[in-house]
Amino acid sequence: MIRNADVMRGVAANDAAPRAAAALVADGSAADAVPAASMRATTHAASSAALAPHYVQPLLKTPFHNRLRALSQVDSFIPWSGYTTVDVFTNVEQEYFAIRNGTTLYDLTPMVKYRIAGPSALAFLNRLITRDVSKLKVGRVAYCVWCNDAGHIIDDGTIFRLSETEYRLCTAERQLDWLLSSAIGFDALNIEEVTEQIAALAVQG
Repeated sequence: MIRNADVMRGVAANDAAPRAAAALVADGSAADAVPAASMRATTHAASSAALAPHYVQPLLKTPFHNRLRALSQVDSFIPWSGYTTVDVFTNVEQEYFAIRNGTTLYDLTPMVKYRIAGPSALAFLNRLITRDVSKLKVGRVAYCVWCNDAGHIIDDGTIFRLSETEYRLCTAERQLDWLLSSAIGFDALNIEEVTEQIAALAVQG
């Protein structure tokens, strides 16, 4: 007859073996004494953790996440372009009047950002968006809109001029397919997404 206590002791022993093997290997002592089966189990567990499917941790955190969570009174977060971001800190009414009558600081890290660079960047952007980018000076930013061939708005955002031949386009939604298809015929042009390389805070109000 198998008693529950025997079963629990067996489970505990099996569970402890990989942990013991990991501890031995981690401090560099008696690595050769670790059973091969335990080594394989430990390695498999580490590999599984490193290669966890995307749906286990689907949303990224911005560099300001911990600070924002500490300030949030209702712990209300929503997904935005692959990141988890604050929906409201207190309530909508209070935050509406705060931005209308004072100043707020907003985490814009999830805004999708594209680097557009090269000798053809200016000509490309003047075809893409509905304003004259040549009037935008280096170090300045402007609001912009881009449309499809029928004149219907696809999205809006901001365009930064970083140098004479380098720009950054920021938008709420990913637009890489449209940008690349619009770039056909333009030589010496580089378009790449740089969202995860750049954090952003916006002063509003």
